[in-house]
Amino acid sequence: MVEDFKKYTMRNPINLKPMSNEEFNIFKSVASKYLKISDERGFYGVKANNCIDLDKDAKQILDELVVLRKSKDKQVHINFLAYANGMVLNKFNLFNCRNRIENTRLDEAGNVNTKYSIKAEQSVLGKSNSQTNIYIVIGGLVILSTLVILLTNKK
Repeated sequence: MVEDFKKYTMRNPINLKPMSNEEFNIFKSVASKYLKISDERGFYGVKANNCIDLDKDAKQILDELVVLRKSKDKQVHINFLAYANGMVLNKFNLFNCRNRIENTRLDEAGNVNTKYSIKAEQSVLGKSNSQTNIYIVIGGLVILSTLVILLTNKK
């Protein structure tokens, strides 16, 4: 009885007709990695709840679609996977993930540049301090040798 219930309550998201058991099994096998699918209520929704997971899911779906398009007789699989991709992308856009990810990348790039600049400045200052010490020592030796020469010549 549950099988008949699924058949008549779960609608095919592509053609909106009641989904057969075979179609439901294909839908579940293809989209269950990305969608929460309830057998009893005919409900399905996106599993991922953050921008990083949504982005990963969208990329994985595209990779799977490329593989499926190379196979023959997989149009139903492709349709269901494309539908899941649309749901993932809608949630991605709803969460404004593109801007969030871009802002995160910009922040990370700024942090990396700042760290690199600090290291570069420290290396320059380190060389500058060591060169200054060398010049002081050399200058001290020149003054000392001049003083020795002057003191030895006076006698």
